[in-house]
Amino acid sequence: YDVRVYTIDVIPPDPADLRVDSIDAVAGSYYPGDIITVENVTTNIGEAGSAPYEVSFYASNNTTITDSDYKIGIFSRNGLPGGSPHSFKTNCMLPPNPYHGDTIPPGNYYIGMIVRLAGEGNTSNNVAYDASPVVVKKRIPDQVRVHGQARYADPWGFDHPIRYAVVQVVDDDFPLNEVYNGHTGEDGRYDITVPNV
Repeated sequence: YDVRVYTIDVIPPDPADLRVDSIDAVAGSYYPGDIITVENVTTNIGEAGSAPYEVSFYASNNTTITDSDYKIGIFSRNGLPGGSPHSFKTNCMLPPNPYHGDTIPPGNYYIGMIVRLAGEGNTSNNVAYDASPVVVKKRIPDQVRVHGQARYADPWGFDHPIRYAVVQVVDDDFPLNEVYNGHTGEDGRYDITVPNV
């Protein structure tokens, strides 16, 4: 018999490699708590399919996107076949939100994203940001409180509250000259809510 032995090299596909191809936040001015829409594309440039992965979005006052920035959203996504893209239009929320303990201060912010895939070897292409910053403004309340205590001094120098007196708050912004009425209580205190115009 003529016996021949053949060696077959089995070359596994290149592992999954997720790359952020683009991120584009809707330009404009926002207030804390507003929704901001972010278009984003992630592509698996490897040959093997990826496992499900996670995408986090941030608002940063510089172009270095890290976990120390204001997190505005976090989302889980299905795995990606090799060579395939994921394209999303994602709604995020500017703090205050569940991901950060305080309100985002006014200023200009770059909207960025970080893609995380467990066990991925190459993470150098997992971070990107929109080069055009958005503006976050301070939210001004619709109403403000005018409060205090009315007091008077008698001829002997003793101080007393002025009880049950009418208190008027006048908006001297011509030509409106609006007048808002209130009154003091038993302790001379007053608390009047007026429009913030």
